[in-house]
Amino acid sequence: MVLFGCVGALGMAVDLSVLTAAVELLGLEFRIARVLGFLAAVSFNFALNDRVTFRGAGKARLGVRYLRYVAVCSGGMALNYAVSVRLFSSSTWFEAYYPVAAAAGVAAGTTVNFLGAKLLAFRREPEPADADLHSNATDVRADDH
Repeated sequence: MVLFGCVGALGMAVDLSVLTAAVELLGLEFRIARVLGFLAAVSFNFALNDRVTFRGAGKARLGVRYLRYVAVCSGGMALNYAVSVRLFSSSTWFEAYYPVAAAAGVAAGTTVNFLGAKLLAFRREPEPADADLHSNATDVRADDH
């Protein structure tokens, strides 16, 4: 969980940086900028979590692991988005300090994302049965009769 938290903290920096750039430099509306921040952060987080936090957990191809991770994190994103947009819309303070609303959303979605990543996206694939061991056991039993 510690590594996941560290990756998440870096991902939050990516999210908030993209959000701020989209709002301040591109003039995008907060709700649209939140989605762009999420997309950047989820890709960044996948790359680090796949290599560091859950290394060796997935036997599936990279593209399959990425799509599974994005699908799982979509649940956390929905909660993240709902919290941040609600806060942004609820007061002029959160409107002025929109990164705080976004950070609160990230905090809300983190637990959902961790559980989903651990249990679904990066679950350990079962090891295939050793065919030689199984066939030898069958041969031994056949010889015993």
